[in-house]
Amino acid sequence: MSVESSRHTDDTTITENRIRKLLNRLGLTAALIVVISSLTVAASFYLLQAKPLADDDALSRQREATRQVSKEIDGLTQSIERVLLTTQNWSREAMLGLDDTQAFNRLLIPVLKQHPLISNIYLARSDGQMIILFRTNDGWKNYTTNVEEEGIRQNWSSWRDSYTKTGEDWKTREYDPRTRPWYKGVMEVPENQVNWTEPYIFASNPNPGITASVRWIDKASGLDYVMSVDVLLTNISQFTSRLSFGKHGQVAVFTTDGRILGLPKDKRFIDDDYFKSSILKAPDQINLHTLDTAWKLAKGREGTFSIPAAITPTDEEWHAVLQRLKLRNQTFWLATLAPHRDFDIISDDLMAVFFGIVLCNAILAMLAVQGITRAARRPISKIFIEIEESRRHIEILFEQAEADEQN
Repeated sequence: MSVESSRHTDDTTITENRIRKLLNRLGLTAALIVVISSLTVAASFYLLQAKPLADDDALSRQREATRQVSKEIDGLTQSIERVLLTTQNWSREAMLGLDDTQAFNRLLIPVLKQHPLISNIYLARSDGQMIILFRTNDGWKNYTTNVEEEGIRQNWSSWRDSYTKTGEDWKTREYDPRTRPWYKGVMEVPENQVNWTEPYIFASNPNPGITASVRWIDKASGLDYVMSVDVLLTNISQFTSRLSFGKHGQVAVFTTDGRILGLPKDKRFIDDDYFKSSILKAPDQINLHTLDTAWKLAKGREGTFSIPAAITPTDEEWHAVLQRLKLRNQTFWLATLAPHRDFDIISDDLMAVFFGIVLCNAILAMLAVQGITRAARRPISKIFIEIEESRRHIEILFEQAEADEQN
């Protein structure tokens, strides 16, 4: 075989091998195209459809949580104020007063039974007299003060019901109703206007609460009268601690100085003592670190914001909303927050399914192309064999022609 013939044979072999390699690469290329196309479609769907839907879902749930809390607080406010103004009217019409404890109880024990939100109800006067009624585990209790005549001595009585007294005693304690927040606050507003205190610790039972009061001036004596009702903050926290915002979110109500008025949902608050002791604490004092981060990041600003993953205890980004809540003359803050993953339409399970489908499609594409290439290799090889045979036949013809010419 001549050198030129050998060179042509080598070139044919190289070309055939290149075509075969190209066919082999088609499988990987097809699989890569499937993967890239799928990821492009998925990314477009997420950015243009899923993410906006997730953001709308988060906003919708936040509005619902806000609506529920606002509705609960508004209902509480109206219910308490109806009781307060009704009992004020009874006092003005001399149906209850400071001098007859039993008559006071007969009217007001049924009221407290019908309104479990109210823990205490009391009537005070500007000369330092006061009568208070509050519920106990086994019945009811009163105590009365008369600062000008009795000083620090107070009369305490226990009742099983409106008619049955079970005990009476005199106690000594520094207490003047005119120095209490509910009394001083209502004296600064016009007559017959309901005034709400900031949250504080009750004197009758050391629990956090808020008090609604109304005052009026007795025309006969010229003295100021004040009717007040106490609401335990445990009632508000029991409501907020049942609310959900997302799967792992929290709904909480803050005072303006950053203490928790309404506790969020947390398994630790199942313990009743811990639940009560946590009210009016700053969130970092009771290990609500994400809530504490949200409050400090907001800096009293109302609106929607994100908490970066780098500064959250869970190392994930959180969605948070802070909004003002009005309770007549008092302002509180409603905080709703949850990790962004709670609102992602594309969940971990869905992502696993998606990538599984992409992988299966890529494998199928590779197998399909490999099948095509295997089917194409035989005719391609046959073509190159025929080309080589034709080339050799032509060479033989040329060689014969040259030999004839020489002869």
